Amino acid sequence: MWIDRIITDSPEGPQEVDLHPRLTVISSTDAARRREAYERVLGALEARPGSTIEVRTEFGDSITAKRGREGGTALYDTKNNLPVRSEDRGLGIVGQLNYSQDMAQHLELFHVTADRVRARVTSDQELIAVAKAPLDQLFELAAQITQNERALNETQDRRSTLSESIREREDREASLTSALEEHTEERKKIAAYAYAAIAVVALGVAAAFLMNQALGLILCVIGSVIAAVGRIYEKQKVDNSEIEGQALEIQLGRVDELFDNHDLSRSRRTAESSLADSHRTWRSLAGTASPSVLLKDRPRIEELASLLQLIENEPVEFAGDTSILVGFASLLAELNRRFPAERVPLLVDDLFADVPPQYHGVLRELILRASHRRQVVLESADVVVTKWAAVEAVGGDALLITDHDIDVEPIIQQAVGTESGTTV
Repeated sequence: MWIDRIITDSPEGPQEVDLHPRLTVISSTDAARRREAYERVLGALEARPGSTIEVRTEFGDSITAKRGREGGTALYDTKNNLPVRSEDRGLGIVGQLNYSQDMAQHLELFHVTADRVRARVTSDQELIAVAKAPLDQLFELAAQITQNERALNETQDRRSTLSESIREREDREASLTSALEEHTEERKKIAAYAYAAIAVVALGVAAAFLMNQALGLILCVIGSVIAAVGRIYEKQKVDNSEIEGQALEIQLGRVDELFDNHDLSRSRRTAESSLADSHRTWRSLAGTASPSVLLKDRPRIEELASLLQLIENEPVEFAGDTSILVGFASLLAELNRRFPAERVPLLVDDLFADVPPQYHGVLRELILRASHRRQVVLESADVVVTKWAAVEAVGGDALLITDHDIDVEPIIQQAVGTESGTTV
């Protein structure tokens, strides 16, 4: 949307300010008069009581937000004088024009002052550092870093899986060791049965020959019983072949773990080395900014890079402080990212007084570029700015509100590309 007219109540009667859809410049060497007109726009956007805003939207709607002295009123359709609900028409910020708290949050971005844009140089220093670097190389590095980090994470996941497998194998090995010890004890018991049976049978045979055959037969029977009991006991215990098979499986698992551990260590070292190299190259180009910043805010950084290039390529004889320009460029990139379709006026305080004269041309260019996307209201005391705005106004691209005495004829000639002179 854009604002067509602002009407402000005053003791002298309603005071009107018409605005251009693209660029309105309020210029005067009288600071009080300049700020009076500018404050009407600012006060209207701050939803101060006693102001009326006539708005046109990109959908062709004409909306009026009128605020009485007792507080804000609902929006209404200018043509039909009917109330308008913002949720019915998707009015965006237009639907919040009667709410001072909502508009105050927006004006943190839409009201441009020298202090605010200087502060952005500090708060956005990582983004600015990235935007000043060669973006093609940074995008490639960011992709490499992301790939290496993913490979390292996969290695760590595989390491965790392997560690879990090792713990399971160690538990199985401990259980098998216990089973082997138990099996050894059982084998000793079985051997004891066998030795006892042999001893009793041998004693029975000896008794049968040397003493009494009946006694010897009894002892042989007892030995046979002991042997049978030992055999039954042996069948009830774990088969030794099963334990040996488990032991072989565990040993083969140990060998696999050694190979897996070697492969994981090599993959981890490769990923860590590649990641370290990529980070070193990144830091040499983009400083302390995180590669995720580039991937997250790519459109904003690309736009900021083009604006910074415009600043850096400005042909100046002597370099000067460009912090205002850099901060303004960062602000414009942020606005275009967060409000791509909102033409709510960008209110620009006189930045020319804080920018070295050799950079005034690039500041004007930044303002013009901003006016292609949203309505811009600029206040300035600079006569050169006034003449520039007059040229834009002659071309229909701006509205100049000024009390400067300007010779319009040379401006018109400059705009249409003609030369003055006497026709014979």
